Amino acid sequence: MPGVITRRGFLRLAAAGTAAAGIARPAAAILQQAPASALPPSIAALGPMRDRAQPITAAERRVRIERARKLMREQRIDAVLLTGGTSLTYFTGARWGNSERLMALVLPARGDGFAVIPAFEEERVREQLPRDLIGNLQILVWQETDSPFAVVAQAVLAEACSRKEFFDELADNLEARSDRYTHQSGPGIIALF
Repeated sequence: MPGVITRRGFLRLAAAGTAAAGIARPAAAILQQAPASALPPSIAALGPMRDRAQPITAAERRVRIERARKLMREQRIDAVLLTGGTSLTYFTGARWGNSERLMALVLPARGDGFAVIPAFEEERVREQLPRDLIGNLQILVWQETDSPFAVVAQAVLAEACSRKEFFDELADNLEARSDRYTHQSGPGIIALF
């Protein structure tokens, strides 16, 4: 069959690749052999700085979170959902990989944050996430038969419904679109017609 590789063909390719790797010189060795005069003097004068590096403290992460919350309020953003990656690490120090199962941290502009995680990851997340970093962080667990997105939506709605200003903002937004909607609002009540 064309396009199908046999075991023997695979071993030949692997042996050729290994031989080619042995012939090629690593880039680090080439750079080490470069004369110092090839570097600009400002770069050549640099020394190691490892001893000056300081770990990021919880206090610094709290400052980052509060700065983000301030910007969110100014831009009228109610919450930001963070999944595994550099943003989550920047704010919390936690390192989560991404997968087909949603693991997310919701950073609200006001109030306590919450994490939405699969049940089998609960112990690991509790170890990694500082619970007091974003208010009194709640950890919401979803089972394999649940929709994690529904868990996020319910938690965001519950948080929003606990704030009177949510209703005022919603009413203002609906008035701006009054050509399509009419509304009535009151304490804990929103009706769209």
